[in-house]
Amino acid sequence: MSCGGNTTSGGTSPDGGQQPVSQPLTVSLSGSGSVSSTPAGIDCGATCSASFASGAQVTLHATPAVGNVFSGWSGGCSGSGDCSVTMSAAVSVAAAFVKAQVRLTVSKQDGGDVTLNPAGTSCGTGCSTYDYGTSVTVTVSALTGHSASLSGGGCASTPCTIALTSDTSVSASFPLVKVKLNEIVQGTGSGHFVIDPIGASCGNGCLEYDYGTQVSINAVADTGSDQTGLTIPGCHTTSCQLTGDITVVAVFTLQELNYTAALSGTGTGSFTVTPDSLTTCSGCFAWNYGTTVTITGIPSATSDFDAVSFCNGSSCSSCDTQPCSFVATESGTFTAAFKLKTVHLSITTAGRGQGSVKSADGKLNCGACTADYTYGDQVKLSTTTITGFQGWGGACSGQGLQCTLTMAGDQSVEGDFNNRGIFLLSGAPSLLFRFDPAFDSTLLGGINPQVPGGLAWLPTTGTLYGGDGSSTIFSFDPFSGSAIGRGSDGGFNIEGFTWSPTSSSFYGVSVGSPDKLFKLSLDSGDPVL
Repeated sequence: MSCGGNTTSGGTSPDGGQQPVSQPLTVSLSGSGSVSSTPAGIDCGATCSASFASGAQVTLHATPAVGNVFSGWSGGCSGSGDCSVTMSAAVSVAAAFVKAQVRLTVSKQDGGDVTLNPAGTSCGTGCSTYDYGTSVTVTVSALTGHSASLSGGGCASTPCTIALTSDTSVSASFPLVKVKLNEIVQGTGSGHFVIDPIGASCGNGCLEYDYGTQVSINAVADTGSDQTGLTIPGCHTTSCQLTGDITVVAVFTLQELNYTAALSGTGTGSFTVTPDSLTTCSGCFAWNYGTTVTITGIPSATSDFDAVSFCNGSSCSSCDTQPCSFVATESGTFTAAFKLKTVHLSITTAGRGQGSVKSADGKLNCGACTADYTYGDQVKLSTTTITGFQGWGGACSGQGLQCTLTMAGDQSVEGDFNNRGIFLLSGAPSLLFRFDPAFDSTLLGGINPQVPGGLAWLPTTGTLYGGDGSSTIFSFDPFSGSAIGRGSDGGFNIEGFTWSPTSSSFYGVSVGSPDKLFKLSLDSGDPVL
């Protein structure tokens, strides 16, 4: 008989008799599997013993059950291949089957660990062997700051149980956990965060980082604002290691800018401001940076608004049209200026005479004109003639040649030149001549001293003369208001005409009669007939 290359032969029986016609073949099994024979007869597990013709060649074939392997023959056969037996005698053969071994290979990243239950037999780094069909539970656990995931072997989560029926590979990964940094800006002002490094955006005001990232967190105020608060939870400095989601809060407050206010100019008034000041004190105001401030000047009854000037620090500007506005960008000043009102003085003349009015300051010299003055100015007016001036009207009154008035508003003044002539009579009641220097000289003729009354008038000078035919006894200049006489008192009394410097009056009387025909006063220039 031979098995697996081994042969066993029969021979003569011990008693020298003839060998049996058939020999028995018995197969025993261990483990899970079966053995069959060629020629047929053995089909073990069901039929494990059969007789074969003496000297016959029988081949045995071992077939392991699923999950098992044939480990070899013993008894009448050896090895692990098919066994050939020569049936020269009874033969017993044992077939051994054992569980198949399968491998479970685990690959993993840093950041966690993998445990297998049961552990299996090591077959190298990350490799364990198990009997076919063994159920192994794979559990992954992540270190702090990492997450765990498991894939392969039909696993999608951990723990995962795998029934090993073939070599299997699983992979465990432990990525760093993502943490979020949320930014919040609060307060009346404005500003922004300065964060280094900058994480991946996860939305408005949100940055995403790997767990454990060291981040520098600072806040910077925009122009016109101050940083008044910075909260970084879990961190005592602006350098922070991110070990979880955090929300950082920066508070910015608008700067409060202070202004001093003043009034200036020749006039008086007050002002209003919009919006209201943040503070209340005399002459001081405060607004937040960027506030548009409107200043409205309120002049007094005697004044007009002039301008508002304002300075943001060293940058200044002005406004002369109300309302005036500026934007607060730096502490400074503003001034509301008022000027005295501009008032108007109008001059007119009336009457039949000729004359004009002039002012001492030279602004007026006319019969009809207007000049501008500042409220409260003192204006001195005078007439340019005497003869024919009757008096003032309007803001001036009286019959004096001068008038001084205070410009407390718009004023009008009238000079009345009535053009009353002086008629000189002598002897018979007939008109010798009319004396009126305001008249055009072409309308007046000269009268020589030889005419009755002894008077002469020169239209070229406007002077009235009195004489005795050979010499001038007096002269009277109505324009300058001067008179010259040869009397002991500087006056005269000749031919019925008298002038007295003490009374500043020039009289004309009838010859030989005390009755006065006329009187001309130098003070008023007003003749009385």
